[in-house]
Amino acid sequence: LVEDHDEDFFGAFLHELMWFALGFLALRLLTFFDVVPPMPAGLIPSISLHRDAASERKAAIKSLCAAATAGHWHWVLELWNAEKARGTLPLDALSDAAQALATVAPGRLCADLAAHLASQNGAAAQVHVVNQLVEVVVGCGRADLASELVDVMRARLGVVPDARTHELLFGPASAAAGA
Repeated sequence: LVEDHDEDFFGAFLHELMWFALGFLALRLLTFFDVVPPMPAGLIPSISLHRDAASERKAAIKSLCAAATAGHWHWVLELWNAEKARGTLPLDALSDAAQALATVAPGRLCADLAAHLASQNGAAAQVHVVNQLVEVVVGCGRADLASELVDVMRARLGVVPDARTHELLFGPASAAAGA
């Protein structure tokens, strides 16, 4: 009785192996005749051993944001130094970098952020971006740096402060008076 069970198991295994091989052969033939597009490098694209540059950058930006959430400002600055020249950062990552700069390296804040935004051909240098950065810097207790940042953004990038900028810098009463 045990031998019959072993033979049935072995026969079923060979039967499944045959169907697998036929399926593989059929897929290869369909790929050869351009009925099915070829598979990219790696068995499954999401399990590929080689990461492309975009996924590496995305991972670095996520690491920057995670380090900021954890309060590891020196690590945020290290990632900021590596990523700032590689292209535009999302606003949340840029805000995290601004917070790290205001906390750890306040002397670099205005120059770094203005240089980064200027390198993006002005696409990222908009008043709502500057307002977000000002809000972060003011939140760090550095209204003096926030005011300097607004001045630098106006001088280097031509970003004109709006009522929201004045409200962030001087409070709601000054925004109403300046509008």
